[in-house]
Amino acid sequence: MNIKEEKYKDIWYGCLQIKTKNRNDEMLGDVEGAYVNLLAKAHNKEEFLSIIKEYATELGFVFVELSDVSSIQDRLACKNGIANDLRTKIKTLNKYGHIRFGTFHTY
Repeated sequence: MNIKEEKYKDIWYGCLQIKTKNRNDEMLGDVEGAYVNLLAKAHNKEEFLSIIKEYATELGFVFVELSDVSSIQDRLACKNGIANDLRTKIKTLNKYGHIRFGTFHTY
């Protein structure tokens, strides 16, 4: 993919539910799973879902569900809100990677 195509990707928002493969997960500890709000750049909703599924698998998690998906523009226009920790990460999305996570809420 060339740089021009990359520039025109939208920022997407969603709530990811994952499960750990074992109760002593290196990243999350002794938990069954977690929910986390996140941001990623994608051309559309389908690409966003694909990117998140692949990334969750690469991190060693079992993908369960991606919900509450919308573009940042749509989310802000509807005033659904974005957590402050993710709001500040919107600006760093290009600099520090294409996926930015909020706080993991484990169960």
